[in-house]
Amino acid sequence: MSLCFLCDKAGEPSRNYPKKGKEMDFEKIRKIRNRDNKFSHMLGVDTQEVREGYARGVLPVTEICMNINRSVHGGCLYTLADTMGGAAACSVHGFRVATLSGNIEYLRPAMDTKELTCIAEVVKAGKRINVCETKIYDDKGTLLVIGLFEYARLKGTYE
Repeated sequence: MSLCFLCDKAGEPSRNYPKKGKEMDFEKIRKIRNRDNKFSHMLGVDTQEVREGYARGVLPVTEICMNINRSVHGGCLYTLADTMGGAAACSVHGFRVATLSGNIEYLRPAMDTKELTCIAEVVKAGKRINVCETKIYDDKGTLLVIGLFEYARLKGTYE
């Protein structure tokens, strides 16, 4: 589950959520996601950019990411895609989201690369559900993974 919420302090939701017509603080969203998404943080995922309907992040390839075949484990790739998709989904209105589903296509193995970059874009922004497309590239710019994720808006976080 990916979560995005705007807080004044860790774990204390703010009542100053962005309202329709007000400008969102995308840098604040980025910082909160990097700070509070513990599993992604443990893997080394770094959300580098968030703007409306878009997120970009990287995963440095370390020993912990490798599988027995010396390629990046599929679970690490899925986590990177889901984390960036969640960041893009929550950037539409500033509300928390939970992953409903995720489909991922592994096109090529992630081998002989030092860093992976994921780009996520919202392809459908609904009242309750956002759909995001994710793409993961190696450090040479080769497309490795394509994903499609659905995120549900969580209750009580926007108003």
